[in-house]
Amino acid sequence: MRAAVFTSPGSPAVLQVRERPDPGEPGENEVRVKVGAVGVNPIDTYVRSGAVSAGPRASEERPRVIGCDWAGTVEAVGAGVTKLAVGDRVWGVSRGISRDGSAAEVICEPAEQCFPVPPKGALLNAAACGLAAVTAHLGLFRTGALGEIGSGDEESSVFVQGGSGGVGSIAIELARRAGYRVATTAGSDEKRQECLRRGAEEAFDYRDPELIPRLNRFDPGGFEVWLETHRDPNVPNAMSLMRVGGRIVLLAGRDAVLTVPLGQLYPRDLSLRGFAMFNASPAELQTATAGVAGIEPLIARTYPLSEIARAHADLEAGDTGDRGGKLVIEL
Repeated sequence: MRAAVFTSPGSPAVLQVRERPDPGEPGENEVRVKVGAVGVNPIDTYVRSGAVSAGPRASEERPRVIGCDWAGTVEAVGAGVTKLAVGDRVWGVSRGISRDGSAAEVICEPAEQCFPVPPKGALLNAAACGLAAVTAHLGLFRTGALGEIGSGDEESSVFVQGGSGGVGSIAIELARRAGYRVATTAGSDEKRQECLRRGAEEAFDYRDPELIPRLNRFDPGGFEVWLETHRDPNVPNAMSLMRVGGRIVLLAGRDAVLTVPLGQLYPRDLSLRGFAMFNASPAELQTATAGVAGIEPLIARTYPLSEIARAHADLEAGDTGDRGGKLVIEL
């Protein structure tokens, strides 16, 4: 079978498409999946570059397959699998952190880590949702402690930093569906219009020198949750815009160093909450995947497997097209 691999950490150029051994029949409680689409995420670039060193070490003798998100069709089921059958369409996340990844024509996956693709959904959409959708749901409802669908009272608001990205675009829709007012940022008129289409009440230019007063006017009472997706967040600015008891959720900025004004933090019962989707329990993943059912992801661009190196380069350069969204590999 063909798979996208690397033999040593490095730039996108280290990615190659090679023939790899077929994984064979599924083991106990596993299913064999013919992969149809694979999402491209920042974590993939960290694994490829060596910024994240978890999992097997890549070498010429042992090339490592890249990729986390995937969607495909069940080809065979192993002993003990009762909830999946041959022909079922499924998707999954976080495969390639501690083991070989998903950018391959065939994978064998634990059945409990396979989630159903909606009857009218496309494999492409399921792969694009993947990590981004689960991250958005966990960030808002588990870590951010928002109420679920219908709980917003139209007096509570959420800020989503980077609303045209894979996580941000889904977070807008999830928060709005739950009944909260949503403000967001994006870097172009086209991307801001897409944010409004997905449910944001206001979409601002993140480079606007008047952004802070504009956000203050949006909700003078302050945001209940601030979902931060930028790699170099301005936490003091965020803290100044939060209501008492507000939660700032940090899910990016691996190399950022924060200076936190404690005088803004503890007197107003604010909290900074960091999380990584890969720490979620199977039960939390099940809740999140059920919660994003029916969400249509924003797909910026698709690539064949042979061009996965270009997809990585585009992601690292921030090149996600006019509207933004996810980059996806089609097999």
